[in-house]
Amino acid sequence: MLEETRLAYERCADAFIPDWKSLDKNILVKRAIIVENEALKNAYISAIMLKYWYKLTSYYYKTRYVTCPEDVHEWLTSAVMYAINNQPWENPKSSIYQDENGPDKVINRCMESRRVTFYQQLNRYKRKINSGVISLDNLVEEFRDSVLPEAHDTNNTEIYDIINTFIADKDYITVFILDTIFYVEVPKEDMLVPKFVSKIRETSDNYLTNLANKYGIAPKELIEYFAKFRSLSDYKLKRKVEYYLLRLKLLIKDGEI
Repeated sequence: MLEETRLAYERCADAFIPDWKSLDKNILVKRAIIVENEALKNAYISAIMLKYWYKLTSYYYKTRYVTCPEDVHEWLTSAVMYAINNQPWENPKSSIYQDENGPDKVINRCMESRRVTFYQQLNRYKRKINSGVISLDNLVEEFRDSVLPEAHDTNNTEIYDIINTFIADKDYITVFILDTIFYVEVPKEDMLVPKFVSKIRETSDNYLTNLANKYGIAPKELIEYFAKFRSLSDYKLKRKVEYYLLRLKLLIKDGEI
């Protein structure tokens, strides 16, 4: 799902830094810090992302039941930008002060920290959901009343604006969930996961084509995206759906959508 992103990084790095593959990660980070030209800085960041690209696979494998590749990509992006913007190896109070491998150590530590923080947040919100503090039924109703008073109106631009934020991230499962909630039905809380697991398995390519046309997505891209989820085992698909619903509840709870 991130192949286009990887290719974009490669094009950017190749265009400005032809020898980036032979350069050490730490050197790339330090050059990204001092360079002033924005295009060149972006090229160095692209090269750094590519140097650590293998981590997406390893981290996603560790967390594949509760994350998507885009989440792990965001962890890496955050780690790289933290290293560039904060440079702890230049701080005399830091344990890695003047360490030649400081940038690499910072990125690795930040990636692991983001993974641990993610699990802490996930477990915290799971407990809240299980205790009834967060209910998608209630949140959706409140959401409709306060933000989307005319959810049944297919011309409602506010709904499209919200859904388009997930389209931009190619998060098509959340697009599917929101479209279902706003225009089809709101499943009962205790039936959310099995309902959406069934819908993902049973939704026809014709339905996905119509959904794609509705939101300006390439039909082939959406169909292929869903095919990957349908190929998962029942257990893995259930865990994926649980994750997407938990994240959606978290976003609504925090007022981010």
